[in-house]
Amino acid sequence: MIANDSGNGHLASFLGVPVVTIYRKQNPKFHWRPDWAPARVVCPRLTLPGFRGEVWKPFVGVGDVIAARRSLS
Repeated sequence: MIANDSGNGHLASFLGVPVVTIYRKQNPKFHWRPDWAPARVVCPRLTLPGFRGEVWKPFVGVGDVIAARRSLS
């Protein structure tokens, strides 16, 4: 399961499905993730201020998500 939604991630993890969580914060001391099955967290490489909040989605690399998914196999 690859998602940025906590509900889907928790349900998948509870059912034993490995989870990759895309999380907008870069704080290495706080990485939320479900913990019932193997899981990884992917964060953006950069976050910029914007008019409607922080801009971070363009800075989540597809390669980073794929690498996180492969590390769970």
